[in-house]
Amino acid sequence: MGSQVHGLLERIDLWAGPLAIPPALEALGLEPRMRQAVQQRVEGWWQTALPDIISRLKPHQVRREEPFSLLLDCGPDGPELELIGEIDLLLLPDDEPPLIVDYKVSDHPEPEKYRPQMALYALAIWLGLGRSDPPPRVALVFLGRQETVWRELNFGPADLAQWRADLMAAGNRIASLPAEIVPADLPAGSDCPGGVCPLARHGLCRPPEGGAA
Repeated sequence: MGSQVHGLLERIDLWAGPLAIPPALEALGLEPRMRQAVQQRVEGWWQTALPDIISRLKPHQVRREEPFSLLLDCGPDGPELELIGEIDLLLLPDDEPPLIVDYKVSDHPEPEKYRPQMALYALAIWLGLGRSDPPPRVALVFLGRQETVWRELNFGPADLAQWRADLMAAGNRIASLPAEIVPADLPAGSDCPGGVCPLARHGLCRPPEGGAA
């Protein structure tokens, strides 16, 4: 479901309105129940502020699945740390801060759960644009079955500077490990959430005592 919704929002004509959804869905060849569910969630996109925002933008200012590579130098004794990812939607108005949008196909809006992810996106765009002020706006769009929820997360310059420092510290800690180390052999940290993070779920690390991967 998530892949189909993201794929459709990547390709559909966002300026054409919801009427563009049925023909685009027909081309995907989905079975009727899936097609209806995908359409219902994608229609929610037009319940947000996004249609009004992009109506004032030119196509080159609307970037979908925008790739980024953030390279951080962790100092003379540290490694270079590279973060690679893709932003669902990046809007670049002429006279306003960039707007970073991430889609979540979910009926349970939990914006704080995604604060680290969105901080990294904001940091990449902020540094890439030369520490523009104010920093980028960040929004999560939860596309649910019954409703669409828009939630913004705020990151000021001090917040992003702290995230950058935390990333460099993490890079230095990773680089200090022996090259032959197996992540699953490392003990869990004191702030490990109990095996519920993606690394633990995929068997890449060892959850703390009593935690379930």
